[in-house]
Amino acid sequence: MEHGLRKFTLRVLSDFVIFWSQTRLWHDMSPLAAVFLSADVLKGGVLLEGGVLIFEVMLAVALYYRRCSIKGCSPTNDNDDENYLKAGEKITKHDFVFKCHESQDGKLDYESVACIDPFGQAMKPGEKRMLSNGTIVLSCKVVGTSLKKVYERATGCFYNGIIYSDEETWVEPVKDSPDNSIDGLVKTCFNVRMSFHEVHTIGCAIGSTQILQGEVGKLPNGTFMKCVQYQDEHWMLKSVDDIDMSCQYENHTLPHDSLFADSDKFSIIQCLYGSTKKIGCVLKDKSVEVGKMAVLSNDCVLICAPTDTVYGCRKIPDDVEIVEELDSRLPTLF
Repeated sequence: MEHGLRKFTLRVLSDFVIFWSQTRLWHDMSPLAAVFLSADVLKGGVLLEGGVLIFEVMLAVALYYRRCSIKGCSPTNDNDDENYLKAGEKITKHDFVFKCHESQDGKLDYESVACIDPFGQAMKPGEKRMLSNGTIVLSCKVVGTSLKKVYERATGCFYNGIIYSDEETWVEPVKDSPDNSIDGLVKTCFNVRMSFHEVHTIGCAIGSTQILQGEVGKLPNGTFMKCVQYQDEHWMLKSVDDIDMSCQYENHTLPHDSLFADSDKFSIIQCLYGSTKKIGCVLKDKSVEVGKMAVLSNDCVLICAPTDTVYGCRKIPDDVEIVEELDSRLPTLF
């Protein structure tokens, strides 16, 4: 009778642990909390009926009820057993996407992983979206350890979904070029007034060669071409000869790739592909490149600006007489 009661007790305990092993809670228990053994395990030379050691079963039941395990993250911060996120799950609330993240050490963190734009679309950290026809920039920024939606007024030009800064140039591909003469248009972001910007077309592009409007460029095959506009926002390349590449400057006709010294404006002018360009300044026997400054023998300086030639002295020499005021357009040096 006693032996039969013992076998019954072992069988009940064995079935109890087998039941728990088939639930997900079994997998949350540590190896020491419950040891499930096969029927051929011996304990003290005695085969235990059902394959479970009584001591280990009791230890499993006792340790299970003493253990406190983390089930997940609670978005509402309450004790609702139904509405919680398991590790790895996400939820969208308050214009953000939150995730119950599990670290390598098993800790859970409820953190924001994405922003939601006004159209309900998710934005990755660091991503930007244009709103109100390109006048507003929405950014999903990382601030500290969380995400923040930042609205800013756009500065520059918004073109085909991209913001270009003031005076930035880029090549916009074209598909309707006549005779496929060009691959794209050279565009720039032009500041019309204050913070108002416009996109202007300033040239043509074929391959890696860019030819600005009104200028002549040389293609890889050796031909000279001009970028001309024949309709609104329709451009093409037109071939030119050597005569077309000459320049007209102050009643002078300058050949292509020639230099001209303008003594009245103290400037060195270059004719290139039908356009003139100031490349330097000259004063008596002293010349200087555009963008540089030269110190003269009388301790005065000569500054060569792209549009003007500036001559200035810290102290006016005694033998100098002011006979005429300078053009008000010239910058003041001292």
